[in-house]
Amino acid sequence: MKNCSNSTKLLNCIIALATKNPDFPHPFFDSGYQIETIEPKFLLKDARQVNPDIQLKKIVNTYSFLNVRMDMLKKTNLKDINP
Repeated sequence: MKNCSNSTKLLNCIIALATKNPDFPHPFFDSGYQIETIEPKFLLKDARQVNPDIQLKKIVNTYSFLNVRMDMLKKTNLKDINP
């Protein structure tokens, strides 16, 4: 992991936090989040393409999309991008 970017390391941490593992804390998993898709691509109603880094699912029909960038994490809920 020495040669990975900070964004890749952060994305790997998010994946680990959402995966049940006795050797690593998993608060996202404990809160009900599951990894739905990594790097999904889809079109909105207005034909714009959205490419979040990871899609997490908490409960039925509730999704969170995370964009991971160097030194930044931006969360977007589905209702925010497609009202």
